Amino acid sequence: MSETVVLEVIKTIATIATLIIGGVISIRLGKLHNQINSRMDQLLSETRKSSKAEGKSEEADDERKRKEL
Repeated sequence: MSETVVLEVIKTIATIATLIIGGVISIRLGKLHNQINSRMDQLLSETRKSSKAEGKSEEADDERKRKEL
């Protein structure tokens, strides 16, 4: 084989390896993105529930104070 053929084969292999590695990284980042969004949704849901419960508690306290007066 001549030098140019060997260099072209090496260049082609390097290009294919780069594409494969880029694809794997892209897939893993996509999975990580979904996991983070899932956790954020859970956090927002729990915060919403907590805030609602806190508001109900405050409302009950205010109502109790109004009745005492």
